[in-house]
This record gives sequence, C-alpha cells and structure tokens, in this order.
Amino acid sequence: RLVVGGEQHDVGAVGERERRPVADVVQAVQVNVFGCDVDLDVVKGQRIGGSGGFTTSTLEVEPGDEVQYRLVISNDGDVDLTDVVLEDPISGDLTLVDIVSDPDNRCDIVAGDLLCDDFGLVVGESYTIIIEVEVEDCDLITNRAFGDAFDLNTQQSNAVQLDCEVEETEIPNTPETPNTPNTPPAPVAEVGGVR
Repeated sequence: RLVVGGEQHDVGAVGERERRPVADVVQAVQVNVFGCDVDLDVVKGQRIGGSGGFTTSTLEVEPGDEVQYRLVISNDGDVDLTDVVLEDPISGDLTLVDIVSDPDNRCDIVAGDLLCDDFGLVVGESYTIIIEVEVEDCDLITNRAFGDAFDLNTQQSNAVQLDCEVEETEIPNTPETPNTPNTPPAPVAEVGGVR
C-alpha cells in the first residue's frame, strides 16, 4: 500500500503493474524523492602557514600571517547529489590569496570569496579544497563555509576563529620628549628683557 495525499493505493506485488492516474504516479515519485536521506556535510579546519595539521580551535595570528583553510564537503546521505555549491565568504579582515588545492578545478575566486559550483557528489564521496588567506587587520575573525545541493536548505560548516590582537607597546621617551613626573618646566632664558 502507498499513501498519497491521505489516500491509500494498492501498488500490487513486485513485478505487477497497476494502472493509476498520472497525478498519483507523480505524487508517488515525490514521496520517494523526499523520503531519501539527503545529508550534505561541510567541515572547515585551519592552520597557520602551509604545514602541520588542521584544527578547529581558535588560532592566535598577527597582521601579515598566512592562514590556510581546509574545506571538506561530503555526501553522507543515501542519494547522489547534483548541483552542489560550496561557498566560503572571506571576512573583510582577510584577503583570499590562493586556491592551494582543488584537484578537479571545481573552484574559483569570485569577488574575493571562494566559489565552487555545479558539481556532483555520489553517495559516500567527499571533496577537499585548501585555500590560503592573509590576515590584513586585527580582530576576532569568525569564518564559516556554506554548502548546498538541489537548492535545498544550505548547510553551514563549523565556525573557525582567528584571534588577532595587537599588544599595545609603550613608546620609549626621546630626549625631545622627556617623561619625568613632577618636574617643573625648564626656565626660559631672557634675551633683551623678553622672555
């Protein structure tokens, strides 16, 4: 039995054919499509420089540091995915320098952001991209990527953070600007009765 629009329909034994109105067939296909497990997963990691392992922990950085992001998009569902899109909008505090690894050339830099689109992922397949950014300004920088397939609900990756705080340094005193507390100003010499 198949329930479509609240009505029960006998579909017969496997191999048997039953004539049904076209509307029932279309609705049955929709039931089957929406009954699938569509599971698109996006995971983001980061590291300073180009070596060492990737982490999801907050990293301490300074302006000028180069950071690599690794994005892994996976099809963990039970149906092949088409029209897959992966986007990584880069914060204004960062500059996207390069796509370091994109084995199938699925990605481009578009308006300073990463865009990978119009590709498929079969069941169990994952795809890894590594990009490099440069820290331009200091702040607590939070970044995440977004994936989508079939124009379904967009999946967002875990958030990764870069903590960029510039330590305030004391400017040393110079002979022209002494900093001695409680010292009266030096006397001004008189020249011709004018101070």
